[in-house]
Amino acid sequence: MRRIACLTVLLAAAVVSAAAAELFFSRDFPGSVPAYFDITIQADGSAGYRETPDEEPLEFTVDQATVQELWAKVEALPALSGEAARKRKVAFTGDKIIRFTDDAGNRTEAQFVYTDEPKAQELVAWFLRASETARHRIDLERVVRFDRLGVNDALLRLQSSFDRERVVAPEQLLPVLEQIVEQKNILHLARSRAAGMIEKIQSASSPVSNE
Repeated sequence: MRRIACLTVLLAAAVVSAAAAELFFSRDFPGSVPAYFDITIQADGSAGYRETPDEEPLEFTVDQATVQELWAKVEALPALSGEAARKRKVAFTGDKIIRFTDDAGNRTEAQFVYTDEPKAQELVAWFLRASETARHRIDLERVVRFDRLGVNDALLRLQSSFDRERVVAPEQLLPVLEQIVEQKNILHLARSRAAGMIEKIQSASSPVSNE
């Protein structure tokens, strides 16, 4: 029994260790919208988006295929041992941080404005799209509550991002889109557009792009 109990403890510790792995990205860019954001993704796909470091995160879920792709890019990054911080005269696009904590709790971090490391560029591009998606969600939730005449315009902006393949983890948008469809006091055109977006999301995936 004692051996079984010890094995149970070890297995539980392994689960906790695996769950500790996470990827963090932040961009601090005064004058842009948002001026700051950060995103944290756990190994199980749970994620959070914030626009200030002390606010409650906007929660969403990243599918496991995308988590594995993101993890693979981090593991391949010489950027996290200093390459990403190369000094170069480029236009300022915000101070960025990539931080990865592995299953054993080892943390590696890179701080940079620009990098020519392809894997780091791919990570930055993905997180920028994730921020754009979160902004669409925030915008839709706002107009549904306070500006129902603006719902259709917000949906058109979301549609534009879909057409340019700039939406990730799109399932997070389903609750607000379903709310739009169900509210009879929202314009029929907007409700129809929301229904079309729901259909598109349910058949879409959110892979990590190399853009």
